[in-house]
Amino acid sequence: MDQSQTIYTQTPTQVFIKNFIAGFARGLGNIFIYLLFLFTLYHFLIKPQLGQITDFFNSYQETMEIFQNQPQIPSLNLEDMLNQLQPPTIN
Repeated sequence: MDQSQTIYTQTPTQVFIKNFIAGFARGLGNIFIYLLFLFTLYHFLIKPQLGQITDFFNSYQETMEIFQNQPQIPSLNLEDMLNQLQPPTIN
């Protein structure tokens, strides 16, 4: 804005453009500060905990792979089991 111009002597387009640029710069600054905060939070609080969590998930994954590779047990029929436990009948 020139020394001789005030907000009242500028056109509405000039006022809009200057306010738009100022708002856009403020928004970019807020995004930058927010990303800086998230990076700091991740780097100092979350990243040290990931080592413990990944160890747990790796052991869980290994256990699940072991269980999946086990041979399948055929389903047991309850009547067959009871027939095997009964003494043979005498004729």
